[in-house]
Amino acid sequence: MIVVSVGGNDLGFASIVQACFTAYLTKTTPCSQSQAGALSDANLAAAATKVKKVIDEIRAVMRRAGYTNSGYRLVLQTYPAVLPRAADARYAELSPERTVYGCPFYDADLNWGRDVAAARIGSMVKSAAAARGVETLDTLHTFDGHEFCAKSAAASTPLARPPASGAEWGRAISGEHDRAGRGAGGIPP
Repeated sequence: MIVVSVGGNDLGFASIVQACFTAYLTKTTPCSQSQAGALSDANLAAAATKVKKVIDEIRAVMRRAGYTNSGYRLVLQTYPAVLPRAADARYAELSPERTVYGCPFYDADLNWGRDVAAARIGSMVKSAAAARGVETLDTLHTFDGHEFCAKSAAASTPLARPPASGAEWGRAISGEHDRAGRGAGGIPP
Protein backbone atom coordinates (compact mmCIF):
# COMPACT_ATOMS: atom_id res chain seq x y z
CA MET A 1 0.00 0.00 0.00
CA ILE A 2 1.23 3.45 -0.92
CA VAL A 3 -0.42 6.36 0.92
CA VAL A 4 0.34 9.83 -0.38
CA SER A 5 -0.49 13.22 1.13
CA VAL A 6 -0.26 15.67 -1.74
CA GLY A 7 -1.71 18.92 -3.07
CA GLY A 8 -1.50 21.42 -0.21
CA ASN A 9 2.01 22.59 -1.02
CA ASP A 10 0.95 23.22 -4.62
CA LEU A 11 -1.54 25.70 -3.21
CA GLY A 12 0.99 27.34 -0.89
CA PHE A 13 -0.55 25.87 2.26
CA ALA A 14 2.40 26.81 4.49
CA SER A 15 2.22 30.40 3.22
CA ILE A 16 -1.52 30.53 3.91
CA VAL A 17 -0.99 29.35 7.50
CA GLN A 18 1.85 31.84 7.94
CA ALA A 19 -0.36 34.66 6.62
CA CYS A 20 -3.08 33.72 9.13
CA PHE A 21 -0.57 33.57 11.97
CA THR A 22 0.95 36.93 10.97
CA ALA A 23 -2.45 38.61 10.54
CA TYR A 24 -3.43 37.66 14.08
CA LEU A 25 -0.13 38.71 15.65
CA THR A 26 -0.03 42.04 13.82
CA LYS A 27 -3.77 42.66 14.33
CA THR A 28 -4.41 43.18 10.62
CA THR A 29 -7.27 41.86 8.50
CA PRO A 30 -8.10 38.16 8.97
CA CYS A 31 -6.30 36.00 6.43
CA SER A 32 -9.54 34.41 5.27
CA GLN A 33 -10.03 37.64 3.33
CA SER A 34 -6.50 37.99 1.94
CA GLN A 35 -5.81 34.28 1.28
CA ALA A 36 -9.12 33.16 -0.23
CA GLY A 37 -7.65 33.67 -3.71
CA ALA A 38 -5.03 30.99 -3.04
CA LEU A 39 -7.91 28.51 -3.13
CA SER A 40 -9.52 29.91 -6.26
CA ASP A 41 -11.02 27.51 -8.79
CA ALA A 42 -8.10 28.20 -11.14
CA ASN A 43 -5.48 27.46 -8.47
CA LEU A 44 -7.32 24.31 -7.38
CA ALA A 45 -7.51 23.13 -11.01
CA ALA A 46 -3.77 23.72 -11.46
CA ALA A 47 -3.04 21.81 -8.24
CA ALA A 48 -5.30 18.96 -9.38
CA THR A 49 -3.28 18.69 -12.59
CA LYS A 50 -0.10 18.35 -10.50
CA VAL A 51 -1.73 15.73 -8.25
CA LYS A 52 -2.74 13.70 -11.31
CA LYS A 53 0.84 13.93 -12.55
CA VAL A 54 2.09 12.57 -9.21
CA ILE A 55 -0.30 9.64 -9.53
CA ASP A 56 0.95 8.96 -13.07
CA GLU A 57 4.58 9.17 -11.91
CA ILE A 58 4.01 6.78 -8.99
CA ARG A 59 2.36 4.30 -11.33
CA ALA A 60 5.26 4.61 -13.78
CA VAL A 61 7.78 3.92 -11.01
CA MET A 62 5.79 0.91 -9.85
CA ARG A 63 5.56 -0.44 -13.42
CA ARG A 64 9.32 -0.11 -13.80
CA ALA A 65 9.67 -2.03 -10.54
CA GLY A 66 7.59 -4.85 -12.04
CA TYR A 67 4.21 -4.16 -10.43
CA THR A 68 0.88 -4.13 -12.24
CA ASN A 69 -1.75 -1.64 -11.05
CA SER A 70 -3.51 -4.50 -9.27
CA GLY A 71 -0.26 -5.50 -7.51
CA TYR A 72 -0.37 -2.59 -5.05
CA ARG A 73 -2.86 -0.20 -3.55
CA LEU A 74 -2.41 3.55 -4.11
CA VAL A 75 -4.33 5.86 -1.77
CA LEU A 76 -4.34 9.67 -1.70
CA GLN A 77 -4.92 11.24 1.69
CA THR A 78 -6.78 14.50 2.23
CA TYR A 79 -5.75 17.05 4.84
CA PRO A 80 -7.12 16.97 8.39
CA ALA A 81 -8.63 20.03 10.02
CA VAL A 82 -6.33 20.52 13.02
CA LEU A 83 -7.95 23.68 14.39
CA PRO A 84 -11.46 23.93 15.85
CA ARG A 85 -14.25 26.20 14.72
CA ALA A 86 -14.31 29.46 16.67
CA ALA A 87 -17.26 28.31 18.79
CA ASP A 88 -15.22 25.28 19.89
CA ALA A 89 -11.99 27.16 20.69
CA ARG A 90 -10.74 26.94 24.25
CA TYR A 91 -9.59 30.58 24.31
CA ALA A 92 -11.37 33.81 23.42
CA GLU A 93 -10.33 35.46 20.16
CA LEU A 94 -8.30 38.26 21.73
CA SER A 95 -6.94 36.26 24.67
CA PRO A 96 -3.13 36.10 24.82
CA GLU A 97 -3.58 32.38 25.52
CA ARG A 98 -4.39 31.86 21.85
CA THR A 99 -0.81 32.73 21.00
CA VAL A 100 0.78 31.09 24.03
CA TYR A 101 -1.00 27.78 23.48
CA GLY A 102 -0.59 27.56 19.73
CA CYS A 103 -3.75 28.75 18.02
CA PRO A 104 -2.99 32.37 17.06
CA PHE A 105 -5.85 32.83 14.61
CA TYR A 106 -8.86 35.09 14.37
CA ASP A 107 -12.26 33.43 14.84
CA ALA A 108 -13.05 34.09 11.17
CA ASP A 109 -9.84 32.31 10.17
CA LEU A 110 -10.54 29.31 12.41
CA ASN A 111 -13.93 28.89 10.74
CA TRP A 112 -12.57 29.49 7.24
CA GLY A 113 -9.64 27.12 7.70
CA ARG A 114 -11.85 24.35 9.02
CA ASP A 115 -14.98 24.77 6.91
CA VAL A 116 -13.60 26.18 3.66
CA ALA A 117 -9.84 25.76 3.16
CA ALA A 118 -9.40 22.17 4.37
CA ALA A 119 -12.62 21.09 2.65
CA ARG A 120 -11.70 22.70 -0.70
CA ILE A 121 -8.22 21.17 -0.68
CA GLY A 122 -9.72 17.80 0.21
CA SER A 123 -12.28 18.03 -2.57
CA MET A 124 -9.52 18.83 -5.06
CA VAL A 125 -7.49 15.79 -3.95
CA LYS A 126 -10.56 13.54 -4.15
CA SER A 127 -11.41 14.81 -7.62
CA ALA A 128 -7.88 14.28 -8.93
CA ALA A 129 -7.76 10.79 -7.40
CA ALA A 130 -11.13 9.86 -8.88
CA ALA A 131 -9.98 11.06 -12.32
CA ARG A 132 -7.13 8.53 -12.13
CA GLY A 133 -9.14 5.74 -10.48
CA VAL A 134 -7.27 6.03 -7.18
CA GLU A 135 -8.75 5.61 -3.71
CA THR A 136 -8.81 8.40 -1.16
CA LEU A 137 -8.52 8.38 2.59
CA ASP A 138 -10.56 11.33 3.85
CA THR A 139 -8.84 12.63 6.98
CA LEU A 140 -10.75 15.93 7.25
CA HIS A 141 -12.42 14.93 10.53
CA THR A 142 -9.58 12.80 11.95
CA PHE A 143 -8.77 15.37 14.67
CA ASP A 144 -12.41 16.01 15.65
CA GLY A 145 -12.44 16.57 19.40
CA HIS A 146 -8.64 16.68 19.50
CA GLU A 147 -7.89 19.88 17.58
CA PHE A 148 -5.27 22.36 18.80
CA CYS A 149 -6.89 24.65 21.40
CA ALA A 150 -10.30 22.94 21.26
CA LYS A 151 -12.50 23.07 24.36
CA SER A 152 -12.85 19.29 24.07
CA ALA A 153 -9.09 18.59 24.18
CA ALA A 154 -6.58 19.15 26.96
CA ALA A 155 -3.39 20.96 26.03
CA SER A 156 -0.22 18.90 26.00
CA THR A 157 2.64 20.79 27.61
CA PRO A 158 6.01 19.79 29.05
CA LEU A 159 4.34 19.69 32.48
CA ALA A 160 0.94 18.27 31.51
CA ARG A 161 0.65 15.09 29.46
CA PRO A 162 -3.04 14.18 29.30
CA PRO A 163 -4.02 10.77 27.93
CA ALA A 164 -4.44 10.67 24.14
CA SER A 165 -8.17 10.05 24.51
CA GLY A 166 -8.67 13.57 25.87
CA ALA A 167 -5.69 15.47 24.48
CA GLU A 168 -4.78 17.60 21.49
CA TRP A 169 -3.36 15.33 18.78
CA GLY A 170 -0.62 17.51 17.39
CA ARG A 171 1.94 20.14 17.98
CA ALA A 172 0.54 23.61 18.27
CA ILE A 173 1.77 26.57 16.30
CA SER A 174 3.66 29.20 18.26
CA GLY A 175 6.12 32.01 17.94
CA GLU A 176 8.98 29.80 19.13
CA HIS A 177 11.58 28.90 16.51
CA ASP A 178 13.70 25.84 15.99
CA ARG A 179 17.37 25.92 14.99
CA ALA A 180 16.46 26.08 11.31
CA GLY A 181 14.51 29.30 11.94
CA ARG A 182 11.09 27.69 11.47
CA GLY A 183 8.22 28.32 13.81
CA ALA A 184 6.91 25.41 15.82
CA GLY A 185 5.18 22.95 13.56
CA GLY A 186 7.64 23.66 10.77
CA ILE A 187 6.03 26.92 9.70
CA PRO A 188 8.65 29.47 8.61
CA PRO A 189 8.79 32.69 10.66
